[in-house]
Amino acid sequence: MKIKETIARILNESGTTANSEAYQLSISKTEMLSQLFQEGFDHEVIDNALMEMCDDGSLVLDDTHVLLYDRPVP
Repeated sequence: MKIKETIARILNESGTTANSEAYQLSISKTEMLSQLFQEGFDHEVIDNALMEMCDDGSLVLDDTHVLLYDRPVP
C-alpha cells in the first residue's frame, strides 16, 4: 500500500534515532501528519494506515511520536 511505503520513507528520511534501544527511528506525530498531508493523503487513510501498522507491530504511537519498532512485538 502506497501510504505505508510513504510512512516508512518519511521515517527513514526525517526520523531521528530514538533514545530507547527498542526503537530505531522516531518522528513527531505533527511532522509525520504534515508530510503525509503534503503527499496528498486524507485523514481517514492516514489513521487507518497508522492503526494497521500499529496492529502488525511495525509502528508504535505514543502521545507525541511515531516510533518505528526494530523487532516484532512479542
